Amino acid sequence: MSVPHPALLILLLALALPVAAGEGDAAKAADRQARLANAEALEQQGRAEQAAVEQSYQAEKTACHAELLVTHCQSKARDRYVAAIRPARDKENRAHAMVLQIRQEERDERLQDKAGRQEAEDADLAVRRGDAEAAASAAEARRAARLAEKEAQAEAGARKRQASDEAHARKQAEHERKVAEQIRRHQAGQAAAGR
Repeated sequence: MSVPHPALLILLLALALPVAAGEGDAAKAADRQARLANAEALEQQGRAEQAAVEQSYQAEKTACHAELLVTHCQSKARDRYVAAIRPARDKENRAHAMVLQIRQEERDERLQDKAGRQEAEDADLAVRRGDAEAAASAAEARRAARLAEKEAQAEAGARKRQASDEAHARKQAEHERKVAEQIRRHQAGQAAAGR
């Protein structure tokens, strides 16, 4: 049974995580959509209440012109306006805060996803670097083995040449000894014949 390559395992894991997380993501997305809809409804409600309070304030302010104490009437109308507008603005502010919270959650998830992808890429890169280093190591070992083999062959060739040269030198010396012996016998034969 062969073991799958580590990079393949990491890739399969990276592909499987989004599928498994996809079910949770759908629920989160639905929850966010519901919260966004609630925030929008709250904002619209706050705006409608603000519009109603504004309209009521304008009507009261206009009615104050018929009063004897116009400034006092308008001041009281302003106090009622401020007291009535505050809850409507609070609703709108809560809606904005809800939207900001949802956007922050989405941003955080994107950052987490990016970090997860980066970790997977880093792990894959580390595996590929390890593979490249192992391949370079293996190539260097093969080169060193070839170099050692060539050196051994060169050394064997040098020994063979030296043995051949020595044998040739022995043969040459033997030949010269025989030639010298023949010359000496020949001269000895001529000297014996000439006596």
